[in-house]
Amino acid sequence: MELQEAKQQFIDTWGALGSEWGINKSVAQVHALQI
Repeated sequence: MELQEAKQQFIDTWGALGSEWGINKSVAQVHALQI
């Protein structure tokens, strides 16, 4: 797995988890970019 692919998977997963936690998916994805 390449770094870019891993980053995209992390962002997608973090967005899905954020939705489950009651956080807007887009906000969670922006947060993942900052990590």
